[in-house]
Amino acid sequence: MSNNNLKNNSLQYKLKADLSEKVATRNKIYSILSKAIFRGDLKPGQRLVESKLAESMNISRTPVREAIIWLEQKGLVIASPPKGVMVAPLPTTEELIEFYDINGVLRGLAVRKAVQNITSSGINQLKEIIQKSEQYLNEDSSKNISKLNIQFHLIIEKCSNIK
Repeated sequence: MSNNNLKNNSLQYKLKADLSEKVATRNKIYSILSKAIFRGDLKPGQRLVESKLAESMNISRTPVREAIIWLEQKGLVIASPPKGVMVAPLPTTEELIEFYDINGVLRGLAVRKAVQNITSSGINQLKEIIQKSEQYLNEDSSKNISKLNIQFHLIIEKCSNIK
């Protein structure tokens, strides 16, 4: 990163945070920071400085530190000694292809195991989700379809007994 980019990556954060409760938890801060990363408000390579983040959200450094540790565990930020942590780089095309290949194999395994364990209640839940999805498809409601897709896969995962 050039010195020019470092200057442009000044340590001022424009994060929208509703921290109306007196105690901001690690979970809230994690949610705020992860959303900022996914939206691109925090860019790959941008340094995250606990003190500046805490100051910008008017909270103590502890929940920020805890959230950053969690972000690192999730792969959203990486340690960059001696500079602290920075937003992780975006995955390459090859990494994304590999992820989706592995995910496809795991989902197939989950379905095979779920078939062995699913109850009639589970089957009815899946049928209901499919019917609702068709309705939302006709209404062009991708947001609702996405939510149902998550529910569908959670039912399959639960029935698969894969831990």
